[in-house]
Amino acid sequence: MLIGLATNNGILIVEFISQLRDRDTLFEQAIIEASKLHLRPILMTAFTTVASAIPMILSNGTGVE
Repeated sequence: MLIGLATNNGILIVEFISQLRDRDTLFEQAIIEASKLHLRPILMTAFTTVASAIPMILSNGTGVE
């Protein structure tokens, strides 16, 4: 689940960098800007994914294994 999340976030950042490059932004500047703009959504997605897995991790009962 976390590998898919990291892959999805990487794809989104690369796509945004490509869009900035199409607008004639320098490569280094595009990387910095994309990282700044997408840090908060990436962290929010990661925290909610981990938080949603907590009940599954802590559950005990039939079918836990």
